[in-house]
Amino acid sequence: MAEKDRIKPYLENLVKGYVFDELSPGFTKKLGAEDILNGVAVPIEAVQFAEFATGKAEIKGIDIARACGLVLGAVPDFPYSGAYKEFLIKVLGGAKKALETLEMQASQYFDEGVQAGARNADAEAAYEEGSADTEMCFMKAACYFRAALEIDPASQNALYGYGLSCREIYENSEDEKKTGDFKAEFMETMEAITVHHPKFPFAYYYLGYAYLNMGLYLKTQLAWNCFLDYIKEDPAKDEAFDEINEIKERIATLKDPVRIEEGVMAIESGKYIQGLEILSEYEEGNYANWWPLHYYIGVGYASMGDADEAILSFKRALSLSPSNVDVMEELRMIYEITGDGVNARKYADKIVRVLNNMELEKLDN
Repeated sequence: MAEKDRIKPYLENLVKGYVFDELSPGFTKKLGAEDILNGVAVPIEAVQFAEFATGKAEIKGIDIARACGLVLGAVPDFPYSGAYKEFLIKVLGGAKKALETLEMQASQYFDEGVQAGARNADAEAAYEEGSADTEMCFMKAACYFRAALEIDPASQNALYGYGLSCREIYENSEDEKKTGDFKAEFMETMEAITVHHPKFPFAYYYLGYAYLNMGLYLKTQLAWNCFLDYIKEDPAKDEAFDEINEIKERIATLKDPVRIEEGVMAIESGKYIQGLEILSEYEEGNYANWWPLHYYIGVGYASMGDADEAILSFKRALSLSPSNVDVMEELRMIYEITGDGVNARKYADKIVRVLNNMELEKLDN
């Protein structure tokens, strides 16, 4: 989990369904946890607590353990989280057994989420209600995987399960901030796996796609090459036949994007001649309509003092991205430096109009 817990605000809502109360000394003794839980308010599901209060149901140790696990994962800095962790380790038969039990509970919720998602895909009428139920399953899965990580922060199963739970949540979210938070958590978790378990192939599999979506083609290539290297020795290699072929095909398409990224990095690091030599190879052809290509070519020429070529490249970029303020600003600066006040004012005015239109669109939305 990240140093700043970006996910807790989403998970702590699950805790609202619990009542916190101290157990009687007799009950804590019965659980064998009087040294841990005496004076500690433990979570009990609100519905179960109401039934218990009216004599309709009893509360079992496993119910309390399950609730403690959820709260520990949802809010790791909860006032009694240390006691909950200690209780889980004791009542479940030691740290290893507690870890396995929490991971099993998390996996059950994850599988329920996958199954619910599949049912929702076949029932459009129940989409909104069903998708909420699906998300709840993945939220609970995330809680229990996080609880497992409180016991063993380097657990491969817990890290991988937690990362995949975050991925399921952000891929099905329409909330921009939630999507961003869970996506960042997913990436950090998968990257943590590559640190603690550097030969686990599937972390690289998913990271490759994450990097690809960010336009980080070199990192994508490196991640997928690691996947192909490490899957050879993994017990799941025979079951990953489709994934292996899929990634081999994907890597074959990365040659040009990786080369272009190398050119961009050369421009950004001040190696303008090298960058221009690389990027100029792609001015025509499959990448001719990619505005960033022409933008960085323009930056290279401008940095070398070739205003005419820079203007041509920036105008080509602007024709492909007509409201791009960054490109307009580059043109404005070149015209200003070369003493062309008319064109400098022209692009300055365009920038103001575009920014004003953006503000109006925000107000309308």
